[in-house]
Amino acid sequence: MKLLIVAAGMGTRLRRGPKHLARLWGRPLVHYPLSSVSAALGRVEPTLVVQNAYVEETRAILRENGWDVNLVASFCPYCENGYSLLVGLSSVRSETLLSVADHIYHPCLVERLVAGCPEDAGVCVAGDRKPTLVDIDEATKIRVGPPTVFSKKLEDYDYVDTGVFLVRDWRGMLAYFGHRTDLTMNELWTLYSQRGGRISVVDVTGCLWADVDTESDILGFESGERRSLLEELLGTLVNAGRSK
Repeated sequence: MKLLIVAAGMGTRLRRGPKHLARLWGRPLVHYPLSSVSAALGRVEPTLVVQNAYVEETRAILRENGWDVNLVASFCPYCENGYSLLVGLSSVRSETLLSVADHIYHPCLVERLVAGCPEDAGVCVAGDRKPTLVDIDEATKIRVGPPTVFSKKLEDYDYVDTGVFLVRDWRGMLAYFGHRTDLTMNELWTLYSQRGGRISVVDVTGCLWADVDTESDILGFESGERRSLLEELLGTLVNAGRSK
């Protein structure tokens, strides 16, 4: 299966260069979604969208960590993250698993998403009803439709967005939005649903996941439940024989 990871944001809340290369337990942050998807699905063909300024640095660090990844450059550092998604879909041009680069999640989340995605859905998103390791106020919430709405500001919602999707209707996405630079991913998904695209939420409640936005989030993995997530994830990867 194809895997598209979007990592083209500026990562201004971290003070250590591009967010996807921030070190967590000696590995670049993007190593973790790559590892989880590989553990869940076996062989995948990964594509990573990054800012043009970081392409060569990213390529070198990924190779050091055993990853052969197709890198796609974004030349618009201040465009919204929906633009990076559209750039990635234009390159992949296929059904693809989609992940943000700054979320860490157990492989069971990917397994449930793929197994539970209805055949007639254009887009499926892994949704969590009761996340335990994220700040709900900062998280994107989902209200199931139609139309299905994605927003951090929702007070009445059904799920929290884990940042992992299965995109089947890539043609429809590109036809609807082209290469618009002004849409966040939340706005893009909401507009897609408003225009008649079918978005299905697959319940992955109970699969551990966490996001990384700040230096405090990085430090949070040194102890507590976030540390337990990393330990469990790394143990799963070793047992699967796919630790990079």
